[in-house]
Amino acid sequence: MEKARRRAHEENDKRFEKMEEKMRLLTRERDEALVVVENWKAEALRPGLKRGGILIGATPSTQARVRPRCVSPRSIRRTHAAEMAACHAREVATLKELRAETLDSKKEKESEIEKLKEKLAALEMERQQKVLGTNLRAKMDEAAKAPGSRSAKGKERMEQAEYSNKANDKEVFILENRRVLKPLKKDAISTICLKEGIAYSTLDRTKEDIVNKRVLLAFGGDPLGKAVEIEEVSEDTLEESIDLAKIDGQETSS
Repeated sequence: MEKARRRAHEENDKRFEKMEEKMRLLTRERDEALVVVENWKAEALRPGLKRGGILIGATPSTQARVRPRCVSPRSIRRTHAAEMAACHAREVATLKELRAETLDSKKEKESEIEKLKEKLAALEMERQQKVLGTNLRAKMDEAAKAPGSRSAKGKERMEQAEYSNKANDKEVFILENRRVLKPLKKDAISTICLKEGIAYSTLDRTKEDIVNKRVLLAFGGDPLGKAVEIEEVSEDTLEESIDLAKIDGQETSS
């Protein structure tokens, strides 16, 4: 708003400067016309002139004799009055034009200022609505987080139900993997160890290690209550695991 007001003042100053410049030009023209009139008047009133007229001679000529043309002081006064009237008319027209331009510019600036005020009022209202909405949301969140509120109790129940469902899913996952691994022999378990990077120890222990690792990858925790050691299996370790599996198989068959 301050920028618009300053810009309007600058434009008004420029218009006033133009008006002053035109006034100076008109005043100069008027002064020049007055000087011309005074010169004509002095010439007309100069002693020695016949019939009180001003002689305006033609171009001298030796061939023909030309009678000089006379101009009366009355006609000079009429000409001066007409020039002054025309000068004043131009001055009045210029002032009217500048005044109309100033009024139009003032109306435009006032309309722009009104629009800016409306925009500022709308922005202020929107900001207040946002602040009220934020405060209301914060109060609702605080009320929801209160220990005795219904939403807090409902949230606790949902968390308990989610934890219970996750525990049930883990239990089902463990039972299903144990059921699948139970009938497998040493060769199949050794192949699984190679694929999943688990060191072979004994048949039952290796099956539990496989189940533990799968649970850890699927749920991010250990439902069996013990940590799972994931070792980097090299070729020598794998060969030793395979030899142990073969020895274990021979002992079982014997």
